[in-house]
This record gives sequence, structure tokens and C-alpha cells, in this order.
Amino acid sequence: MKTLLLLLCWCAFLIPAATAVDQSTGNTSPGNPIPPEGGLLRLGAEKSFASNEDFMRCAVADPATGYAWFGTSSSPGQVIKMKYEGPGLPPRRVASLILPPGEELLFTGVIDLTNRYAYFGTFTAPGRVVKVALGDGDAPPVRIGSIALNIGEQDLFASVIDATAGYAYFGTRTSPGRVVKIALGAGSAPPSRVETAMFGPGENLVRSAVIDPASKSAWFGTFSIPGYVVKVSLGDGASPPQRVDSIALGPG
Repeated sequence: MKTLLLLLCWCAFLIPAATAVDQSTGNTSPGNPIPPEGGLLRLGAEKSFASNEDFMRCAVADPATGYAWFGTSSSPGQVIKMKYEGPGLPPRRVASLILPPGEELLFTGVIDLTNRYAYFGTFTAPGRVVKVALGDGDAPPVRIGSIALNIGEQDLFASVIDATAGYAYFGTRTSPGRVVKIALGAGSAPPSRVETAMFGPGENLVRSAVIDPASKSAWFGTFSIPGYVVKVSLGDGASPPQRVDSIALGPG
């Protein structure tokens, strides 16, 4: 069921916003708004997954080519490559990559479309960041390498990327939360750890993140009571990230 829901959300995401849907045939046509009743249109589901390709937990996509890569929260972890075939057609499973022991529970991922790599974070102790070559066309994804983080830098749950600068930032589901800066690695070089920003008291359990590369800042949301939004300065080049400030949200 989780697999189906993820695939449906992905298909809905790839339908252009200015598209009309003929509910009688399932066909789409450009240039008209979505009908006022809204809702998702089921396009179909891939049925040829292997028996162990379960528990898809995170995904990255290339809308220009119609490919997406799903990370599984299984042991060992897997990256499953899918292809969006067009309106009214089900997605197609292309290939999968089975990761080695220790690289499991893929909970978050980011993509570098220019250089054709994805980076997946593991919900393990310590956390790991795994670099995967996307593969052109139907070529399968290929594991490039990984970096094991330091003790306490674990349970990676949210991430953002500044591909132009060459860095990604992974938030931890720990108390307090942390943000670990990762150098992507040029070409086929593996990723490497740069440094960590530690959050303040109560800023626990990083769950979500957004980034503004232009201002060199990112914001991380916490899975705590109350919730916090924590601003982090990304740091120029190899300089470490730094916690700037936070805001505690209201009751509920």
C-alpha cells in the first residue's frame, strides 16, 4: 500500500499544472485548468516489483526525463529506478540497486541533476550518506561510495542540496537535532563529511527542510512539542554550517 501511494503521488506530481482531465477516458489535454473538483487521478501502478522491493521511504526525480529513484527503508537498502511513461500509462520499473550491509533504511535523499548523482541518507547509527550514479536513460543506478558520519550523527531524516556549491546538508532525528554538511565529491569521488551544526535545547528530531542557496541558508523543522523552525547558515565553501536562530511555534 505504501508503494502504491508513493507511485500515485509521483504520477500526480508529474502531470503539468495546466492540464485538463477527461474523467471518462483518463486522458489529459494541455492548456486548461484542473477541474474544480480537484483530487488525484490514478494513472496506473507498476506490478513487476521484486518480492523484496518494499517500504519505499524517500524519492528523488528528474522531471525533464521522467525518471525517479526510490529509496527503501529495508535492510539492505535499495534504490529502485522508475520511468514515467506518459499520461494514462502506468509507471515502469527500470532497475534496482542493492546496497551493501550497513547502508540500509534510506529515509531521505537529494539529487544533483547537473552531474547525475543522488545522495541518500540512512536512518542508522551512525548515519551514512550513499552516493549513487543515476544512469542515463534505462541504465541502472550504480553505487559510487558512501561516508559514515561521526558518533551522534545518526538517524538522517531530512536533507537539502546546493549542487552548484557542491554540498548537501542532512538533518538528524536526534535530541538535540544536528545538521551535517557533506561535500558531494567531484565526479566519481565519494562524498565526505565537512562539519556539523548543533541545535539548541528543545530543537529536537529534525523532520523537514528547505534551502535558499542564494542566501546560503536553510531552515529545518522539528518533530517536537512545540515545533521549531531552525535557521542554519550553510557556510561558504568548506566552512562549517552554523545555527543562526529559531522560532518556537504556537500550541498545536
